Amino acid sequence: MTFGEFVQILFNNYKGGITIPEFIRELIRNSIIDPSKSPVENDGELLYKYLKRGLPKNKAKFIHHNFNREQFETYIVEKFSDTAQDHIIRALKEKDMVNRPRGTHYASVCANIFEEIIKECAEGNRHYN
Repeated sequence: MTFGEFVQILFNNYKGGITIPEFIRELIRNSIIDPSKSPVENDGELLYKYLKRGLPKNKAKFIHHNFNREQFETYIVEKFSDTAQDHIIRALKEKDMVNRPRGTHYASVCANIFEEIIKECAEGNRHYN
């Protein structure tokens, strides 16, 4: 799964009334230790390109190195309704991205997927970009 595919699944189930670039900024801010240091904060229209071309390696490295799993999981739980969570898991299952053991919280599943995608982008693996 690419960065763009993952973001699109989340965004399609988000009811925040924001644009995709604003959503990407919010997602990244809520995935790193210090949200004020988000590497995509000033990227403007480039954020649309990240959906197709992938996250630049240098930005992915920063996010991977500063990933805050607990903060990311809290964001996912707080920002998506129960119905949205069901839709997200269904969409991830359709892409064969969910093989969660019974009782595993969906936010943890999303964090695992996000972290893997960011790690692969940081390593320059084009499959994940």
